[in-house]
Amino acid sequence: MTISPLDLVLLGTAGTLAAFGGLLKRHVPVTLLLGVPLGYLTATVWGPRVAALLGNWSYVDGQPPLQPLTEVAGGQIAVLVLVTVLVGSFAKLGGRRGRYGVPEVVIASLLVVVLLAVLSLTFLEPAAREVWFARSAALSALFEQRAWVLALPVFHLVIFGLLGSSDER
Repeated sequence: MTISPLDLVLLGTAGTLAAFGGLLKRHVPVTLLLGVPLGYLTATVWGPRVAALLGNWSYVDGQPPLQPLTEVAGGQIAVLVLVTVLVGSFAKLGGRRGRYGVPEVVIASLLVVVLLAVLSLTFLEPAAREVWFARSAALSALFEQRAWVLALPVFHLVIFGLLGSSDER
């Protein structure tokens, strides 16, 4: 089985987030995990508005500098990522800040990347999705199982919430 460059990028992104979360700020991947669904809900409403706003501006050469953001899917993906990053950066999670174990951080990091990828694909037209699926068998499989992909963060938060942190044992 060969791994596509796109799959390597997804794995590298998850690994980088896990390393960042594990070494520096363990709460960030978990708050990002909470930010993805909020970003998705916000993007479904505000993404088309952002795209329309950027598409209506007048530009010096007549072309918007960020052309993909003027399309509805581009605006939605931009809002999804922006809200996710804002929630992940500024959300407070009560007394648990910084008390997450390594397995919890690594799993949350992987789930954040998978959720962002799968939810971004939902904004694309079917033909555009097929282009991405041709580049990555993993994306295709994750998209087909998106019901489980959407449920896994709930299971993750509940299971690790029931188990508690290593400080509480």
